[in-house]
Amino acid sequence: AIPKGIAFTGCIMNAAMKREAVPMLYQHMMGIERVGFDRADDIWSGYFSKLICDHLKKPIVINGKASIIHTRASNTMNNLEKELLAYGYNDVLWKNLHDIYLTKNTVIGCYGELADQLMPEWFGTRGQVIIDGMKAWLKLIKS
Repeated sequence: AIPKGIAFTGCIMNAAMKREAVPMLYQHMMGIERVGFDRADDIWSGYFSKLICDHLKKPIVINGKASIIHTRASNTMNNLEKELLAYGYNDVLWKNLHDIYLTKNTVIGCYGELADQLMPEWFGTRGQVIIDGMKAWLKLIKS
């Protein structure tokens, strides 16, 4: 059992979290044709979750063996090609997250502040698509 007050994140397939943590785990718009790269969604939701949890003083705990084991074969070279397209943006995003200033005291409030402070160029030429997706997600979960 996860102790009260703990938010647990990891690979979405093997994650358990308090209900209040769900809003920050949005998996961002991806796709070569949509945003120019693929497979960074879980990385970025992890970055954002860490930022929000640190601000709210909520620990992130990674513990134990995976509850779901991947046995499906996948093409490593294909995955690498897709991931490499976003690699430079991971660094840009990571460095710029240090300048994000959160003031709210809820996950949803912090996620909204985060989305408002992100710059499209941190995600490449179609970065606004990613930010718009985050804002649409926020609007959906607030309704």
